[in-house]
Amino acid sequence: MFSGESELVMDEKGRVSVPKRYHALLAPDAEGDLSVVLTRGFEKCVFLFSKPGFTRFTARLSGQAFAGAKLRKLQRLFFATVYEVKLDASGRVNVPDVLRKAAGLRSELVLVGSLGRAELWDRATWRAYQRESEADVAELGELLAGTEDPDTLGTAGDGGRGGGGAHG
Repeated sequence: MFSGESELVMDEKGRVSVPKRYHALLAPDAEGDLSVVLTRGFEKCVFLFSKPGFTRFTARLSGQAFAGAKLRKLQRLFFATVYEVKLDASGRVNVPDVLRKAAGLRSELVLVGSLGRAELWDRATWRAYQRESEADVAELGELLAGTEDPDTLGTAGDGGRGGGGAHG
């Protein structure tokens, strides 16, 4: 699972380090090299997938190839910018110029874990997104809980007290 936040610096050649904690999520190829799949994100970011993670993600879309004009448009725009990129000996990936431009990436970046993928953001854009989204956190939390009552975010069987586990 991709999680956490890492501040990174992209060099003038468009290379950025993939944090070591993510290397274990990447499947080595036949030569033992690690690679990632990069593509345009839905906001001003670049999605970073492991190859198996990208395969799982695309499997959900494959049965919907002709589902409607909007979905076809999304598929074209999304898959036109898919790049498989190997990590170099220093654990860096080269972010293609088209993706850097689409996401507005400059030199100071943030890599944000988002479960099945990570997202590469320009640091200033990410911080602005966080500030703008802060007021929505409680409402967004309700999506995770599947309920209108944020007090019922606890684990199953705890009576909605929010407890349970080692931390409850």
